[in-house]
Amino acid sequence: MMSRDAPGVSAVIDRSGAEVLASFGAFARRNQLSGFVHTLVADPAFEAPLPAALRGGLQRRHAMESRKRELLLAELVRVTEAFHAAGVACIVLKGPALATRYYGSEDRRSYWDLDLLVRQDDLARCRRVLRDLGFQRLSPMLFGERISLAVAHALDFSRNEVGLDLHWKLSNHPSFRIDYRRVWERAERGLLSGRTCSVLSPDYLLTLVLLSSFKDIERGALRLRSFVDLWMILDRIEADLEWAPFLAERSDENIRVICVSVLALFLVVFQAETRFPHLAQALTSEPDVARVPTRAAALQLIEPTFLGPARRLWASGLYETSRARHLIWWALSLPVRLNVHKPGKVKRLSDALRAWLRRHR
Repeated sequence: MMSRDAPGVSAVIDRSGAEVLASFGAFARRNQLSGFVHTLVADPAFEAPLPAALRGGLQRRHAMESRKRELLLAELVRVTEAFHAAGVACIVLKGPALATRYYGSEDRRSYWDLDLLVRQDDLARCRRVLRDLGFQRLSPMLFGERISLAVAHALDFSRNEVGLDLHWKLSNHPSFRIDYRRVWERAERGLLSGRTCSVLSPDYLLTLVLLSSFKDIERGALRLRSFVDLWMILDRIEADLEWAPFLAERSDENIRVICVSVLALFLVVFQAETRFPHLAQALTSEPDVARVPTRAAALQLIEPTFLGPARRLWASGLYETSRARHLIWWALSLPVRLNVHKPGKVKRLSDALRAWLRRHR
């Protein structure tokens, strides 16, 4: 993308009215695309005039994100070195790994925390290492550690301004059968901030972004950055990826329907069938893909919302299990998942419910 698409984006913005441009900066921030947009408008091929306020806002946001990125990268080196000294292998997920390998530079993709994948057997050792480094665990263990770890896929930690998500799974659901032996065997070496780290192979990075996008759509919290991630990954690997084996492996892992449905949705949103013809061709023979009939319907499906029953209904049909089993698991695990991934939210919801009941006695 970048220089290749800068003239086209420039032409679209040049045709946009003042009202559209006025909200463009807020749109970029809301969808976590400020770094990407800043790099795009700074490209020599980008010729559209931008209002000074918009360009200045993008520059200020970029400077703030650059400072945060320096903190995160320094902490990434510190943590990975400590893990290595403790005999713990880890894989850097998304964030700087995705930015460097698929956006071309660490400053072209916004990220606000670190995500590391470790083996589940190493979790206790990792938590001790992080504690010794001054990190505090933010994720409470509702109903005990055994239940929380069975339901969740990551724990949140924090040290000063740095947030770190410690993953032992890419995503979690009773129906998922992700082959973590294969994930670790295929991990590659990547250069991040001048140091070599383990990163996901392209096929599993694509899988991770598809699962993350799906989960965000399900809860009404998708940011467009996730679909831009898909674009940047596909722009690099789509022509060379062997789609039939890729989808066969996702079938083995019980996530094929989710992956093909999110890919089909992505193509509709960006009207990208001609840009990614190998993917479009691979999807034509997929009988179980949940196709969205129009672009307007696709945009409505991914629009962030607080309550989105239509999104949950759409998502519940993509799990490779019955809707009833999924809904039972979702309802029973919800307090634990909220407690782990949204610390304090269960208490806030229960306090709000008690207050409402008191008012309506």
